[in-house]
Amino acid sequence: MLRRRSIVGMNPRMAAILGTFQIFWIWYGLMIGSRSVVMWNVIAVITNFLTVAAYLYFRRSETRSW
Repeated sequence: MLRRRSIVGMNPRMAAILGTFQIFWIWYGLMIGSRSVVMWNVIAVITNFLTVAAYLYFRRSETRSW
């Protein structure tokens, strides 16, 4: 998405589903006291957030160019 500067092929619904499950994994990691489960899923949530932010940015720029 960053290389093409386009949102073609990106599905925001899938990113939302993935983010929801990542938050559940963080919760699970906190419940069992596993730092590694929490840490890796926090990294995944941040990556997912940046992907959605890029999607929103490129969607806005694509709608302006039409």
